[in-house]
Amino acid sequence: MPINCFKSCIKSDVAPLIGTYPKANPIFIGEFENESSEKKSKWDSVTITYNAKLGLYTWKNKAGKAWTLYPSARADELKVGTDCPYYQPNGHLIAKFTVKGVYGPGDELYKRKDVKPLYTGEFLCHKYEKKNTYHYVTVIEDKQNGAYIWRNVAGREWSLKPSGVIDLLTVGEECNYYKDGHKTARYTAFGVHGPGNELYTRKCGNPVLVGNFENHDYDLKGKNDWHYVSISYNHFEDNYTWSNKAAVSWTLYPTERPHVLKVGEDCPYFKDGYEILEVNQMGVYGPGMEFYSKSESKPWLTGKFEHEKTVVTVTYDSTVNRYQLKLNGKVGHLDTTNDERIMSVDKDCPIYVDGNTSARFTHKGIDYNNKLYKRVSL
Repeated sequence: MPINCFKSCIKSDVAPLIGTYPKANPIFIGEFENESSEKKSKWDSVTITYNAKLGLYTWKNKAGKAWTLYPSARADELKVGTDCPYYQPNGHLIAKFTVKGVYGPGDELYKRKDVKPLYTGEFLCHKYEKKNTYHYVTVIEDKQNGAYIWRNVAGREWSLKPSGVIDLLTVGEECNYYKDGHKTARYTAFGVHGPGNELYTRKCGNPVLVGNFENHDYDLKGKNDWHYVSISYNHFEDNYTWSNKAAVSWTLYPTERPHVLKVGEDCPYFKDGYEILEVNQMGVYGPGMEFYSKSESKPWLTGKFEHEKTVVTVTYDSTVNRYQLKLNGKVGHLDTTNDERIMSVDKDCPIYVDGNTSARFTHKGIDYNNKLYKRVSL
């Protein structure tokens, strides 16, 4: 993008805290039990924990086997790491979460042992651009009465009681919306549906959105400080800040769609029609719908692969934020695209074939030029 259109930009006074991830989303953590297994084993009892320093989750069973779960652009899914024994050849790539539990290997449901942590917390209704004090809500546990209390910043509160259905709480008659038909609060992986069935999302942020990003469209020509970006999360306001190396920043606001953020009017591109930012597993779409790749290694893109005794190794070089492919001592490059399964093959890559610049990565390996390089190790 041209830089002469930024004369009225707002400069950032404080650099964002890169590497400081949002706190854990309670939908993803806790103890789970596979009740569909006929013969119980230690593999059926699972604990999922969160590492706030890395922004990653870990699945660990009582047998002592553990693997990594990576945040995704969706509020109800985590990506399964290549360290999972079911990643290949069965293709267990996604762990899908509901209030009831998580769908693990074999798409079997591991039921959540304690659902109470999901009922409580801070929630915010993002349906309205101009919010009022009714849209900021805290739900707390009322242990004395075996219930919960819905309380908004306006000072209104009402009780929520267990209904016998795991994802529903019964709204107390003292609620000023009760007579209008608001009699249950329904919980999902995305948050809780309050009065008017409006969604109140949980204030916890998404680690996928936090970190460093780079626009590679200008690697060969025209690259400047606007193409290096960091995004940080503000828990109090439940929003994000986009900051670039040119010290220009603007605000990004969550919406009811987890993979879409609303661009703040403080953005210099807002008047040009740049009003939403879309997110996927590989990065974000910035101004001009130009893609900014997240500057971090994706484990499903690295490892050792083999095709008919030809062995290649793919690693990530953090100094240049590029992937390297090595074959018989020769080293070339692979670059990420806006598709998490497609890599761009550079002409310096030792497996490069004229006219074929795309390699597809799956749980089986690398599919390139009608050859499958099977994954043999991480």
